[in-house]
Amino acid sequence: MKKKHILLAVTVWLCSAMTQAQDRNFHIYLCFGQSNMEGNTRIEPQDKENIDPRFRVMAAVDCPELQREKGHWYTAVPPLARCNTGLTPADWFGRTLVENLPKDVRVGIIMVAVGGCKIELFDKKGYQSYTKTAPEWMRGMIEAYGGNPYGRLVELAKLAQKDGVIKGILLHQGESNTNEAAWPGKVKAVYDNLLKDLKLKSNSIPLLVGEVVHADQGGVCASHNALIDKLPEIIPAAHTVSSQGCPVAFDNLHFNALGYRILGERYAQTMLELLGYPKDQMISVVATPAKTNVPNASFPAILSDSRVKFRIIAPEAKQIQVDLGKKYDMKRDAEGVWTCTTDPQSPGFHYYSLLIDGVAVADPASETFYGMGRMAAGIEIPFEGDEFYQVKNVPHGLIRSQRYYSDLTKSWRHMFIYTPPSYDKDNAKKYPVLYIQHGGGEDERGWAQQGHTDIILDNLIAEGKAREMIVVMANGNVGSMNFGHALGKDAFSLELLQSVIPFVEKNYRTLTDPANRALAGLSMGGIQTLNTGLPNTDKFAWLGVFSSGWFTQSDNSVMYDYLVKNKDLVNRNLKSLFLTMGDKEDIAYENCQKMKAEFDRIGLRYSYYDYPGGHTWPVWRENLYRFSQILFK
Repeated sequence: MKKKHILLAVTVWLCSAMTQAQDRNFHIYLCFGQSNMEGNTRIEPQDKENIDPRFRVMAAVDCPELQREKGHWYTAVPPLARCNTGLTPADWFGRTLVENLPKDVRVGIIMVAVGGCKIELFDKKGYQSYTKTAPEWMRGMIEAYGGNPYGRLVELAKLAQKDGVIKGILLHQGESNTNEAAWPGKVKAVYDNLLKDLKLKSNSIPLLVGEVVHADQGGVCASHNALIDKLPEIIPAAHTVSSQGCPVAFDNLHFNALGYRILGERYAQTMLELLGYPKDQMISVVATPAKTNVPNASFPAILSDSRVKFRIIAPEAKQIQVDLGKKYDMKRDAEGVWTCTTDPQSPGFHYYSLLIDGVAVADPASETFYGMGRMAAGIEIPFEGDEFYQVKNVPHGLIRSQRYYSDLTKSWRHMFIYTPPSYDKDNAKKYPVLYIQHGGGEDERGWAQQGHTDIILDNLIAEGKAREMIVVMANGNVGSMNFGHALGKDAFSLELLQSVIPFVEKNYRTLTDPANRALAGLSMGGIQTLNTGLPNTDKFAWLGVFSSGWFTQSDNSVMYDYLVKNKDLVNRNLKSLFLTMGDKEDIAYENCQKMKAEFDRIGLRYSYYDYPGGHTWPVWRENLYRFSQILFK
C-alpha cells in the first residue's frame, strides 16, 4: 500500500513538473515541404536585423559554424532549415506573429524541408521507397535529417512539446507533385500521422498550405494550385495561403526574397485570424522597396500601412534623423547600421532628407529629384487609385531633352518636351501643344520626373481619352517672380512668349492657332499661368491653374482691373479656365478661394473642383490627368 502511495506521489510530481516546464505562451509551429519552404533565395541584411528574441528556432541539424546544436532553441536568425539554406516564408511568418501577439507570447519554429522532394518523402511508412530512388543531389539533404525527414520532424516536435504548445503546421510543397490527383490524400496522410504521433486530437491543429507561383506570373507549376485550393475540402483544419502577386525569381518556380517575406506575412495573417485577431488591426512587418530607390536598394521600404523603414550604414556618424516634414530619430546598432520606422505617410510623392550630424543630405539609396531648391531624395507612397500614372503595355511617346538659346536672358536654357507615340511615324502630322509649368523650388524636371507627364499622356492617348499632343516643360525660374501685377510683362511671360514658344514652333510640328495652344502650371506655375495666360487669350484658349491663386497680401489690382475691362474678351476667347485645389489642406486654398470670389464678382467664367491631398504631386498628377482630357476638343 505504501508503494502505491509513493508511486502516486511520484506520478503527480512528474505531471506537475511537466506542466510547470511547458509554457502555454510558447507557440510552436512545425514547417515542412520542399525548396520554397526550405528557402531558395539569398538572405539579405534586413532579414537578419532587429529580430525579436521572442522568435525562436529549434535547430533541426547540427551547425557548428552557426554555433547551433540539434534540438536546442536559438533566436530565429536565418537560415532556419539547415546550415546553408536561404530565406524562407517561416522567417517573416514568425516575425509577423511576435509583432502582433502579446509581449508575453513567444513563437518557435521547427523547420524540416528538402528542396525538390515529393510529398512521399514525408510518408511515415513509405519514405524509404522514395529515398532509394531520390536523385544523388538530394541525398545529402535527406541524410542531414538522419535519412528520415518525417522522423526528424516528429522527434523535434516531441522535444518542443516539453517547452510549449504546438499551434499550427505550415506546408509549402507540391511543385514536384504537380497535377498528381493523389497529392491531397497524401498530404492528409502526413498531417494525420503527425497529429497521431504527437498525441494531438484529430483536426485540432491548423494546417496552413501556401500556393505555388501563379500562372499570371509565369508559374511553371501553377496548375498545382487547383489541388492546393481543394485541400480544405479534404482536411477540415486546412487553410490555403494565397501567393498571388508575390514577387518571383527568374525561374518562375521560386519566390524572390520579397516574395518570401510577403508570403510569410500572409501565412501569419491567416494564423492570426484563426487566433481571433481582426485583419484590419494587424501590424505589417514586411516592407516593399520604394519604386523611387536606386537599383537593388532594399531601403527605404514601405509597409502595408504606409509606414516607411529607413536604413543607412554610417559607423562614424553621431546622430542621424530622417526629415520627412516630421523628423524621426534613427537608432544605431553595434555595426554602425542606422534604422528607423516612420508613422504612416500620406499617399504619393514626398521629398525627404537625411540629417547626418545636423547636415541635410540626400539618401544615397534614393533617386534624387530637384525640389526644395536643391537636389533631394524622394519617396513614392503607393495608394489605391494611382493606376493612371503607372507604366502600362501601351504605345509610348518620348520625353526629349532640349537646349535652346534665349536672346532674352542671353544664355543657354533647357526644357523637356514630350512627343506622343505617333510623332516619329507621321512626319506630316502637326500637334496641339500644352505648355506646363512646375512649382517653386523646382525646375523643368518637375513635370518630367515627379509629374510622370509622359506616362499619364501615354495611357490616356491609348485609351482614347485624350488627343495626341506635345507637352513642353520649360524652366520657370526666370528673373524675379511677380504675383499678380505683371500683366503679361514679367520675365517669365516674356521668356515663354518670345523665346520658348517661337523655338518650339520652329523646331517641332505644331498647330499654332490659340485653339491648339494651352498653358497650365502648379503653385508658382499656376500664378505664371494666370499672369501670362489671362492677358494673352489671343494666344492661349486653354488655361489650367493647379493649387494656386494670386497671393491675398499682394497688390493684384492690375490684373483684376484688366479682367473687369476685358471680361467679355477673355470669356469669349477662353475655351476653359480650369481651376483646381488639393482641398482645404492645400496651402494655396485661401488664395484660390478669394481669387474665385473676385472672378465671380467680375463675371469671369471658370470651372473648379477639389481633389483631396493638399499641396502635393498626387494632386497635380490627377489635375493633369483630368485637364488633358478636355484639351483641344
